[in-house]
Amino acid sequence: MTAVANTIILRHTALRSFATQAFAAAGLSLPSARIAADILVDANLRGVDSHGIIRLAKYIDTLLDGGAKPEPNIHAVAEGPAYARMDGDNGLGLVVGAECMDKAIRLANVNGVGVVTAFNSSHYGAAAYYVMQATTQDMIGFALSNTTPVMTLWGGRGAALGNNPIAIGVPTNGMPLVLDMAVSKVAGGKVRLAAKQGKKIPADWVTDDEGTPTDDPQLFDQGIGALLPAGTKGYGLGIMVEVLAGVLAGARIMDEIPFYQRDTSKTVGLGHMFIAMKVDAFAPIEAFRERMDDLINRVHDAPKAKGVDSIYLPGELEHLCQQTREVSGIQVPEPVYADLMAVADRLELSKSMLESSDS
Repeated sequence: MTAVANTIILRHTALRSFATQAFAAAGLSLPSARIAADILVDANLRGVDSHGIIRLAKYIDTLLDGGAKPEPNIHAVAEGPAYARMDGDNGLGLVVGAECMDKAIRLANVNGVGVVTAFNSSHYGAAAYYVMQATTQDMIGFALSNTTPVMTLWGGRGAALGNNPIAIGVPTNGMPLVLDMAVSKVAGGKVRLAAKQGKKIPADWVTDDEGTPTDDPQLFDQGIGALLPAGTKGYGLGIMVEVLAGVLAGARIMDEIPFYQRDTSKTVGLGHMFIAMKVDAFAPIEAFRERMDDLINRVHDAPKAKGVDSIYLPGELEHLCQQTREVSGIQVPEPVYADLMAVADRLELSKSMLESSDS
């Protein structure tokens, strides 16, 4: 175990193994446990710590307290040649999301495009994971989800709309291009991470219950404050994701959705949308990859502003972070590490794999 500035450095293999065992002990089948663990640890590897292992304790609470079923019957309630509407049966969103994107990929393999909506689901972690399921199959992937209301409306006060994430993934000859964004000024997980670390936040991330900007992340973590949308464009995108992943999918919307972070015994009923597009249904894959190389080179070679050394593409910084963290390990804040130890105690798991950076 190595401590650096109030963090514990752990190997991604150790975190993946521990999370898999925790999910399995909470009732998930081993294949589902592995998928759920992969989604969390992959987020950490890519530097998206707000959606990584910090979420494990709440997901375990949700499974044990009845907010999500460990063995859901995920099934189609409507289906056609290129589409499906899936009932997640109140399963863990990590499991529902992976299965539904897999369904979209299978439909696209036959028909060129696959569109899948899901309802009766829950928080599904980092959306990038699902679109990268598609990019590994030479497909362009889209993933959208509504979430618990944690964001103000444009001109509103208090939490009224989710920070509904949107992700798009595109295959290339190298790393995939991956855009994964929330529609708020910043993802709520980043605010909760700051609260865990005892840090202040920029004053344009969150408002208090009166709608006044604040630098105190604890207010949001306690459910008192709300995230600010990323301007009018973020607000507009948030509404449209609520339509596609909520209304169209037949899921709960806006204030119908309870806050699983505060009450892990309630089912949240989130909705998702997944799209997979088979590239060679539209253009030969090799020609597409060559054109993508051309686009990437044009971006990298574009004139740079003063003081800028590199221009990065969507997902490139995360890809570079993953290459570094696979070697150097993942820094886990001490409060998050304490949560992992509490999970181990609750589930009667061995802590040994989390006690050495060489695990």
